[in-house]
Amino acid sequence: MARYTGPIQKKLRSLGLDTYGVYGTRKEKRVNQTFVRRRRTSAYGLQLKEKQKAKFLYGVLERQFKNYYEKAQIKEGAQVII
Repeated sequence: MARYTGPIQKKLRSLGLDTYGVYGTRKEKRVNQTFVRRRRTSAYGLQLKEKQKAKFLYGVLERQFKNYYEKAQIKEGAQVII
């Protein structure tokens, strides 16, 4: 099975997860003098980020994640709808 082998802390930071309890203290951030405004993330963008976060935390890639999702849809029982 393939897995992510890149820098873990960089990936966690991009997903917005707290890494500093595990990987030490946070470095001091420089103050940026220019005020750059970010565009608001769309609903699709938020959904994609949460999907990427779940895939990373469980250590699965796209096809395996899709298979888990399809099995959960077939199965009867408690399913969370958000």
